[in-house]
Amino acid sequence: MMGATSNNALDRSMARAVAWNATAKWTTQILSWVSTIVVARLLMPSDYGLIGMASIYLNLAGLVGQFGIADAVIALRNLTRQQIAGLNTVAVAVGVVLFGLSFAVAYPLARFFSAPSLRAVVIVSSTTYLIAGIRVVPQALLQKELRFKLLAGIDMVQSVFQIVATLGLAWLGFGYWSLVNSYIIGVAVSSALILCWRRLRFAVPRFAQLRRELQFSGSVTVSS
Repeated sequence: MMGATSNNALDRSMARAVAWNATAKWTTQILSWVSTIVVARLLMPSDYGLIGMASIYLNLAGLVGQFGIADAVIALRNLTRQQIAGLNTVAVAVGVVLFGLSFAVAYPLARFFSAPSLRAVVIVSSTTYLIAGIRVVPQALLQKELRFKLLAGIDMVQSVFQIVATLGLAWLGFGYWSLVNSYIIGVAVSSALILCWRRLRFAVPRFAQLRRELQFSGSVTVSS
């Protein structure tokens, strides 16, 4: 009887979380559509083209940047505090490596597309890997704890900040930099809010103790 009551409570909690998450996503999506229509009248097609070129590298690097660490934290049980702290350090280290890699990739990418401005866009945009690296494990723990309502709220706040920044910077004449800087602002706001609710310590990774977790992370990255 107690088990059935507990399951019913969990089901209701999950239903509310899903409803809240759907509401938040639809709200931010509508705001995003409105923002895109307005910004499209303020920016040149070449601005969007430049960001599209940068996205070829940035999206792929972002996929690799998470290195499946979040999936490992969510899926694997019985992680110790030391292991979580070690994975937290690994996530930040991966972000640092990707940021350094962007310096090496930016110039050849700009040469390939014959777009000199692309080099600065790629390098500046890659700062998001440094910022997002510190939130990978805390965010995964919030997901593991089923804090979906909180995460949906954070996503909504991030979207609002990003939309307002995009509109403001575009209106001030920043061109393609309005898209770059607003994205960085959104990631920074989201990371700060996540750390407010789930701050974690760092520890020197002991790879012998993280073999299972890193193997799982690597498999997820390769599959993606």
